[in-house]
Amino acid sequence: MPPRIENYHGREQSFIKHLFLNKYLDSAAYKLFQGRSPVFNFVDAFAGPWRVSDTNRYSDASFSQAIETLETVRRSLLDMGRPGLKVRFRFCERNPVSVAKLREFAAEKPEFDIQVFSGQFEDNLDGIRAACRDGFTFTFIDPTGWNVESAKVFEFLRSLNGEFLFNFMAEEVNRHAGWDGVAASVGRFLADPAWKDAFEAMPEGSNETKC
Repeated sequence: MPPRIENYHGREQSFIKHLFLNKYLDSAAYKLFQGRSPVFNFVDAFAGPWRVSDTNRYSDASFSQAIETLETVRRSLLDMGRPGLKVRFRFCERNPVSVAKLREFAAEKPEFDIQVFSGQFEDNLDGIRAACRDGFTFTFIDPTGWNVESAKVFEFLRSLNGEFLFNFMAEEVNRHAGWDGVAASVGRFLADPAWKDAFEAMPEGSNETKC
């Protein structure tokens, strides 16, 4: 079921994000299941739930949207005579209250292959990698902040056969770009955060552009 706009009052950006996520997963799953891979792993690195309106079914949470979309595709292809297709769901969350909700959600859906990881995403990479041992893996990275250990995350992503989506608050990052915390954390995704200090420490004349 597509996200319902009435569940996203005050967080319309999440509605757009979930629309995009659903369309990607729907298209990717149909293509992969019909040729490239019979296994689709979905990893939600910062699963929540947080700030949801539907506290009963979590229909406005990314992990629930992913289950609905990918299982719809799998069942559709099963009806078309394509058995043996498998979807795995790997959810990671650091907030203990949200972890408890995730585990309760998973327990109520035993028909799905759901595994919940408690703690920082960066601290669970080995376990998640092992739980996505084969097939195609799509990793959804949507942190509530911007302090992510990118070197570990990039190594994890390179080790998997798949793709990823990294969502971050560009407006907030631009607004606070001069703050050391933002420069260091976001900078890790682009280059060594200490590049400026290293550049300015170079001998005079060595950092001039030669024509």
